[in-house]
Amino acid sequence: MPNRTIYVAEADLPLLEKAQTLAGGNLSAAIVQALKHFVKLRDVQKENFEEITVVTGKITKVQKRFYGRLLVEGRFTTTDKTCSVLYKIYLTPKQNFAVYTQSAPYYPCHSDHLSSSQQPSDAMPHWSNLDQEGKLDVFASLEALAPQLPRELYEAVASLLHSTDNHIETLDI
Repeated sequence: MPNRTIYVAEADLPLLEKAQTLAGGNLSAAIVQALKHFVKLRDVQKENFEEITVVTGKITKVQKRFYGRLLVEGRFTTTDKTCSVLYKIYLTPKQNFAVYTQSAPYYPCHSDHLSSSQQPSDAMPHWSNLDQEGKLDVFASLEALAPQLPRELYEAVASLLHSTDNHIETLDI
């Protein structure tokens, strides 16, 4: 096995000793694991991916973390007008599509929906985070993604993927 010598500042020795203890005495394994994490993080940052954390579930909330680049987002109301759904579509470093949806009860808030006796504060009841449901789904291809999104969002994703300008619309304004 090849040897490599690394030089460590005196002030950092307690950190190395703690790492060695946590790694069960194998400092080399701890250093290699840390370097793998460091290289992966730099690689995804170089490709403009960032760490994304979402909350899934309705009653039991669970945080999920991944690396991704936001492609598009939009809010849509279900056809029966009972639910408002926020969609966020991310591209991951492995070229998968992570679709985060957050659903909440839909309450119309336009004044034309109010009777003359209702006050504006009656138009939109307050709802808590318990009324919201977060969900994260991952799709391996654009074709698998298509039936899961409103048409407008799917077309936006497809358009971005076929552009040659790194998913950024450059405006000449």
